[in-house]
Amino acid sequence: MTRVLVLTAIDVEARGLARHLDLARVPGAAHPHFRTGVLELVGVGPGARDLEARAGGLERPALLVSAGVCGALAPHLNEGDLIELETPGGRKARAIARLTQGLHPECLAVPGILGRWVTANDRMRGKGVHFNSLIEYTFDRLDTLSAALDACVKVKISVVHRTEEEGGSHA
Repeated sequence: MTRVLVLTAIDVEARGLARHLDLARVPGAAHPHFRTGVLELVGVGPGARDLEARAGGLERPALLVSAGVCGALAPHLNEGDLIELETPGGRKARAIARLTQGLHPECLAVPGILGRWVTANDRMRGKGVHFNSLIEYTFDRLDTLSAALDACVKVKISVVHRTEEEGGSHA
């Protein structure tokens, strides 16, 4: 039989995939590690930073599958870090780094939704990043056909405060 090893970046992905595939947890494993027959699944952390510690001693698989985001957070960032975004024009904003499926490690997503709900809600006002605060309103950013503003902004990301535990919380 062909042995298959599946690696995920964050623990919640490993648990969800294991549940979907009906895999049993490996007894005594201190990290997400599941197995049934020839299929084995291990959570190895963002950027595979825990790969050697969590999967280094496993039997070599015939097929290796990388599932989920598997490192979709830039290697210098940890889940939960307080980061500062700065545009070339000097606009700044602070946010918490979060791992998000389907987002390239060199990209950043700032949702531009919930406008009135957030501004009318005292509990939410002032939390997170206001999407428009990073956009510079200049003519060279306008689409000449529709006059729509280009919403893609290049930012420099700096870590303001690291999470206590390296890698933050992946549960």
